[in-house]
Amino acid sequence: PIVTNESEFDQQLHLAYQQDYDAIIYVATTRAAEFAKTALKIVNHGKVFGTLMHQSLDNLFNYFVYKQLDGKAVVAKKHTFNHISDFYQAIFSQLFGLTIEQNQRQHGLSISDPTKLKCIKKLQYWKEKHSLSEPNIIFINHLATNQNRSWRRSQLKALIKLMAKDRPDSLFILNTPPHDYQSLADWVTESEDIGHLPVEVFTAKTDFFELLGLLSLSDLAISVETAIMHLASSLNINQIALIRNSAQARCWRPLNNCLVLQGNNKRLETIEPQKVFNATKMSEAYAVTKKI
Repeated sequence: PIVTNESEFDQQLHLAYQQDYDAIIYVATTRAAEFAKTALKIVNHGKVFGTLMHQSLDNLFNYFVYKQLDGKAVVAKKHTFNHISDFYQAIFSQLFGLTIEQNQRQHGLSISDPTKLKCIKKLQYWKEKHSLSEPNIIFINHLATNQNRSWRRSQLKALIKLMAKDRPDSLFILNTPPHDYQSLADWVTESEDIGHLPVEVFTAKTDFFELLGLLSLSDLAISVETAIMHLASSLNINQIALIRNSAQARCWRPLNNCLVLQGNNKRLETIEPQKVFNATKMSEAYAVTKKI
């Protein structure tokens, strides 16, 4: 859990220690010694496995810390791997000799029946509200914690207008974090261009799994480079992912059923709405994962 001070941090370490884990594994690409120290504070009767930095100076300064580990793996630079799953494969192969084929490295997510039923009822309410029978459900996530990985509202509006004109039977679900919910909802309502369209703003304020439920019932997800992108991939639904044009971003691209669009100059706002709309029109966009 996120803590606000050192006292809370120590309390969480103590609670973790009481769990008496059989094994603790950490994978750190920076501050590896700090991760190692924390893991060693948590361990009770179990074992600790983790990563070391490739800098020999760090290994020398923290020799006595790393010496206490039951297994070690040296971290290579992430950009040498085609995908982040290749990076973790290399780490776990070093630690445990574990090899997993790429098509098996991502677990699928399942939604409980009560949650799915709750989401079906929510969608039914929205359908009746907008007089839609069998709408094309579009789930859009335009925000990330980093501004460079976010889309502007003006771009979101332009995309909705293009898609609504092409498919008037579409229902748009705009996902947003709780702190931005009211602002985005007011923006939609007050907009002359899209306020009259079937657009609903959603945030997983009370039930995180409601987010997964709505995603699973959507015909298409459009997401910027953030957690939603990976959730949609784990649910294996049709997706268009907007990512930055950088080695690190490409390394984290979704694996399943996804068309990837890249922004220029490491900023997502360089991906124009027309380009995203054109991607939705590609019949093969929803069938296979596109390689960058």
